Amino acid sequence: MIRGILTAASVTWAGLMPAQVPLQPVWSVPLPSAWTAPLLAWDPELQRLLAIHATTDHEVFPFEALTADGLPHANTVPPEHIAFFGDLLYDQRMLVRLISHNDSVVLIYRSDVPFGGQFSSVRMLDVGGGSRRMKRSQSRVYDAHWDQLGHVVLEESSLRTYTPKLWPRDTILSTVPDWARMTVSSDRVFVLRPPDIRVYERDPLSWLSDLPIPSSGTVVGERLERVGGQLYYAVLKSGGELDMGSVDTLGTVQWSRSMTVGAGWSLTGLAVDQNGSAWVSLAGATGRLEGTDSTGTITFSGSWPHPLEDVVSSGDRLFLTGREADPGPGFVFCWSPDFTAFVPRTERPELHLAPNPAQHELRVSGLTPGSTELEVVDVAGRRCLPVMRATAATHRVDVGQLAWGHYVLRVTDAHGSRVRAFQVR
Repeated sequence: MIRGILTAASVTWAGLMPAQVPLQPVWSVPLPSAWTAPLLAWDPELQRLLAIHATTDHEVFPFEALTADGLPHANTVPPEHIAFFGDLLYDQRMLVRLISHNDSVVLIYRSDVPFGGQFSSVRMLDVGGGSRRMKRSQSRVYDAHWDQLGHVVLEESSLRTYTPKLWPRDTILSTVPDWARMTVSSDRVFVLRPPDIRVYERDPLSWLSDLPIPSSGTVVGERLERVGGQLYYAVLKSGGELDMGSVDTLGTVQWSRSMTVGAGWSLTGLAVDQNGSAWVSLAGATGRLEGTDSTGTITFSGSWPHPLEDVVSSGDRLFLTGREADPGPGFVFCWSPDFTAFVPRTERPELHLAPNPAQHELRVSGLTPGSTELEVVDVAGRRCLPVMRATAATHRVDVGQLAWGHYVLRVTDAHGSRVRAFQVR
């Protein structure tokens, strides 16, 4: 069932909480070397995961179509070709957004010219019907939506609607922050503009109201998702403060949470799973994932050795992507949140592994005295050693028979489960 195991995927979910929702590795798929950060999209109708990246020839954007189990999906998507027209000054090239539903795909690509100009391309692909439409803009395009009712495009100075054939319909001039996001229903458009979520009637396009959210300050990144009648937001502000929360479409705040992640991070993704838990991915010199339960309580906080560029959810699984270097090979990982293992916060010693990397023996300290179970798995979740039981605060694990590579130690006791990564070499 495993497409591939990414050797460099050191699974360092360095848990920052003594007890938290553990993520169980399910599968991993490597991506070819790319010069742009990969993006993900989950198509609920087709149960298909799409990953897109740019090959080293700079003009070909291939799609990887996968099932929830990491296998090749029967409904593939042909690669997109985006020419640069010989414009060598376009040195800041990036994929901005990837959306997929009912075998339709929206892709936003952007190039920033060093002297202040921009070029954006919005591609709408009807994969099943074999048709495609494209909109080019001389301004920054932040988000786009496409369904049977038509198109909605959010640009840096306007919100625009179009017919299904991309004929202009309505326009509202309104400046929005960089990296603004929106979510669209059949009759409403919601645009995140901290400290509000602005609500528009979709047809005809007109402003209706503002939904206040407890987030203000200089915004450097934002994400917005809608699940049923709930809007989930994540806002990263200068100084490294991250605001997360949920508000219903009538304006009632369900929960809000602020935390300090520090400087040097970019907000790259927001996903909501079937339990109403929110997951935020961050990219910097390394990667970071923050997770809450349905009430906004932080239940997971972990790090990753490489920047995490996106996160999406199929409901019961999380999919993450990133690259080992820029440019460099990429990866897609599938993880399953084990909510049955979450217990309220209790005081436990911090779990330590040494030496790491290990060659013959791994010393584990910080165990809870009593009956503790230790299990070693690879990054795909396959058990590599027999389950061990420890009754003392320290335990020695013989890793001399393991092949060189990256592994996960799962420690389970009466207080729940913890995971730590280690390397054998």
